[in-house]
Amino acid sequence: MSANEEQLAGLMRRARTGDGRAYEELLRRLIPLLRSYFKRRASGHETEADDFVQDCLIAIHQRQITYLADRPLMPWVYAIARHKLIDRFRSRKNSIGLKHLDEYDAAYETEAAINARLDIETLLETASPKQRAAIIATKIHGDSVADHAADARTSVSDIKVSIHRGLKALTRFARGER
Repeated sequence: MSANEEQLAGLMRRARTGDGRAYEELLRRLIPLLRSYFKRRASGHETEADDFVQDCLIAIHQRQITYLADRPLMPWVYAIARHKLIDRFRSRKNSIGLKHLDEYDAAYETEAAINARLDIETLLETASPKQRAAIIATKIHGDSVADHAADARTSVSDIKVSIHRGLKALTRFARGER
């Protein structure tokens, strides 16, 4: 388990024993993860991400008794999130908005994938917004540098520099060098 996953699972275990501060901290940390999850999957409905997040947090609260304390937390959280997303679109009789759901679900089925994704998301939070956007677009989503430069309304060389500096900074951070 990654440190981030272990921290979140620890917060959930403490919350289930009645620790209100741990519960508050858990929810605070889950919000950006869930918002990101829903924005990537709800094509055309990204503005509703906060509604999806709220629905999911309520479901997590209601179902927390089903969480097995010896298991990683995030696969359980993402399973709830997936069901909330499907329920929302099903209630509208709209499946067109679901983007890459099965493709992403395969990644979320293994604990190792969950841990790696959490580590990457945590690491990317340390990059500047410009560097983060360039790295995500080109290295994670697979966009070309030219396409991202056009989308960002900047030069190709600016994007290349942002990627290079961002990856260099992330490497230093991951090694513990500040």
